[in-house]
Amino acid sequence: MALLDAETLLALFRDLEADNVERTSAATDKSKIGRAICAFANDLADRRQPGVLFIGQKDDGSCAGLDITDEILKIFRPFDPMEIFSPFHN
Repeated sequence: MALLDAETLLALFRDLEADNVERTSAATDKSKIGRAICAFANDLADRRQPGVLFIGQKDDGSCAGLDITDEILKIFRPFDPMEIFSPFHN
């Protein structure tokens, strides 16, 4: 599956209704992150597109003001770095 480009990610970031996008304001909300990963894996809509989890974005689309710390980066270190994107601002 191809990685999404910055333009596509920005469009998804702004689209509050996309069914392949989840948002969480906290990187430590393991329950919400786990549910999102499970939902993306199930692909019930058969979109055959990657799911996107925006960490540090509230459900209303606003920025949660999450600081990217070493502790947060350690949480995601086990994942494939080619599928983890750097922070961007809208």
